[in-house]
Amino acid sequence: MSMRAERAPRGVVFYKWLVSYVVVLLVPISVGIVLYSQAGRMVDVESRRANDLVIAEVGRTIDEALEDAVRLSWQIAEHPRTVSAANLLYPLSDLNYYTFYLLARELGVYRFANRRISTFYVYLRNLDMVVAPEGSRTADIHFEILHDIEGYPVSEWRNLLNQYHKRAFATLPTIGTRGRGANRVALIHSIPELAVDAAPATLVVLLDMDFFIGPVERNYLVSEGFGAILDAELEPIVKTRELTITPEMKEFIRAGGPFVDTVDGIRYVMNAHESYAPDWTYLTAVPEARFAERSAVLLRISLVGLIVCLVIGFLSAYYQTVIRYTPVRHLITTLGGSPDAHAPNEWRFIEERFAAQRSLHDKELRSYTLAQLAHGNIAYTPEVADRLRDVGVPTDAVTYGLFAVVIENTESFFPGKSIEQKAALAHLVVENIFTEVLSKIRDVVAFDLESRPAFIVAFPRGLGRDPAPDTTITADGTPTGEFLESAREALEFICEHFHLVITVVAGNRTGSLADLPKLYQEVRAAYEYRLVQGTGGVIVHKVIESPKRTFEYPIELERSFMNAVRCGDEATALGALDAVYAANFERHDISVEMAKCLVFDLVSTMVKTLASITDEHHVGFWDNVRPVRRLLGCETAGEIRTVMHDIIETVCRYVNTNKKSHNEALREKVAAYLGENYRDPALCTAGIATGLSMNSAYLTRFFKEQTGYGIAEFLTRYRVDRAKVLLAENGTSVRMIAELTGFSNANGLIRAFKRVEGVTPQQYRDIAVDTGGGSERTGISETEREAEAESSSSYAAK
Repeated sequence: MSMRAERAPRGVVFYKWLVSYVVVLLVPISVGIVLYSQAGRMVDVESRRANDLVIAEVGRTIDEALEDAVRLSWQIAEHPRTVSAANLLYPLSDLNYYTFYLLARELGVYRFANRRISTFYVYLRNLDMVVAPEGSRTADIHFEILHDIEGYPVSEWRNLLNQYHKRAFATLPTIGTRGRGANRVALIHSIPELAVDAAPATLVVLLDMDFFIGPVERNYLVSEGFGAILDAELEPIVKTRELTITPEMKEFIRAGGPFVDTVDGIRYVMNAHESYAPDWTYLTAVPEARFAERSAVLLRISLVGLIVCLVIGFLSAYYQTVIRYTPVRHLITTLGGSPDAHAPNEWRFIEERFAAQRSLHDKELRSYTLAQLAHGNIAYTPEVADRLRDVGVPTDAVTYGLFAVVIENTESFFPGKSIEQKAALAHLVVENIFTEVLSKIRDVVAFDLESRPAFIVAFPRGLGRDPAPDTTITADGTPTGEFLESAREALEFICEHFHLVITVVAGNRTGSLADLPKLYQEVRAAYEYRLVQGTGGVIVHKVIESPKRTFEYPIELERSFMNAVRCGDEATALGALDAVYAANFERHDISVEMAKCLVFDLVSTMVKTLASITDEHHVGFWDNVRPVRRLLGCETAGEIRTVMHDIIETVCRYVNTNKKSHNEALREKVAAYLGENYRDPALCTAGIATGLSMNSAYLTRFFKEQTGYGIAEFLTRYRVDRAKVLLAENGTSVRMIAELTGFSNANGLIRAFKRVEGVTPQQYRDIAVDTGGGSERTGISETEREAEAESSSSYAAK
């Protein structure tokens, strides 16, 4: 052993062991001296006295159990619900059955709090019924379950309970846990206590035999002999071995005091003590040879012990302590503790570590078993039920619900941690908080299902066989209920304090864990319904049991959407998309299949619209938007809606930007065409559209949007402007000017000029000559005027 280990700090266990070794050495030394001096007589006397004390202590232990049973019987007998049930008569109402249910619950609490009691029940004479911790049933059924043993008729049992008893102890044939019959001590008490003849009810408290036999069997003296509890006739009620009380033994017992008798060829020293129960007697027997052997042995070892203990005892105590402490140090190190750290209590540390390992093992076994059961890989057999019960899963008298928590986003959770660390911490947070919140109203068992936190929720049954209602659907389709409110409370707490985005998916209920595969499929269906409802809420399978098998997406709405995007009309496009979502997803009543079809149609519409807008000249824009990759990467309809909103905004901005550049170029193109062809009297909207290779309706709409005039009105005003330039020149006639500017005759020019300018061409010329405005009035430069005159002359020559 190293010096480092020798001098390492030690805790409570080391010093307790050291002291115990010293004490152990001192005790035999002291006892040896006394025994050596007093010889065998004192050994014999003290042994018998110790026997009496131990036996008396055993008797007190049993008497305490009997006293507890009497106090418990008084509490139950005086309980208002017991008295109320005792006085009930047929016919029974629902309220009466509810009274039985509450009484059974109270009996269950009493049984749980009193380990010395095997079970108890209340026999209702007026109704011939029995109320037990397991529930209420007819007397015949209860007799078959608990007392139906060959040779013990139900009439005898019923007659016994119909008699008046005032805290009387008796034996009742009872079926044990393995189906074997045996007599069990019972405390029988009539209700009410003051009844004279026939009481309306009788309380029967069956005592646990282990609390009677156990103290006797564990006694180191009696363990070599035997013990028994005798009734008023001195016949065994409870015994540790097969025993027949002879008439001679009965006489000695009645006489009192210890006596010696032979049983099966062995002489025993027997003691009898009165019991707390009326007419009961405790009998213990220790082999007589036990006392003689002890005396001889103690006399022989006393002298040797003195010498040995004095020579090597104290030297070896410390050495033995150090040697035996070494495995403890190694065990602490193996369990993750530091061998050099000061441990205040090593045993506590070891117990805590073992408890943690057991808890982890139980959780892993529970998760594995429940996951296999949910996937249908194993059947729900009694062996599986026992395995689940051992790891903390309730398996009877409850209905079950299954829900899982989907951790959607951990980006804001513990910044700086890795993805794996965030996932593990988020899993732990979700499991602990949901368990704590839901445990306030239900029994909750947490386990892992496909690497997600999952929970089995145990719901108490109602008064009948059907589970008590919990989840209901309101008129607007919103699920509500006690469980849902608690789940939402936990979800909101996690979102607010830990910034986690989670979704709760829950199935319906079932009356047995054998239906766990069905619950799992319901949870999977609720999980898939995230496509419709989105993330960050609670999805219950009950809401989607009868989904809508169609969706609303008329072709007119699709065309309106596509045209709006092509024209850059963002408001109309977004309105059409929102109308589709409002019609199909607002009430969350569409099926997942239909939702997938609708989403596919929406994505297809978006892709077709973008394909119609972009071409080989817009490849860079398509790569920047990445519509297909972004839309296919969405998991819910809500995410698709958000992405489509963003794509629509981006595309409409792009379309409007391109439209503005296109409009400017088109205006310049049309102006140039008019400048070349406005003198042609046959020029019209259709001719201009044909000359520019454009659609006539589109050209008219374009001019209306850009100038506020139709194409014919715009051409007329353009010709009038050209005529104003020529009118400023005195030498050109109105008729000639009409021909040069594209009017069919002078009257056409005069009418158009009058309508646009408010004066006739001649009046305009007179005003221009009088003011000398000429070209300045028209706002056209001299150079432009000369070019116009030259062009007019050329056209006139043609």
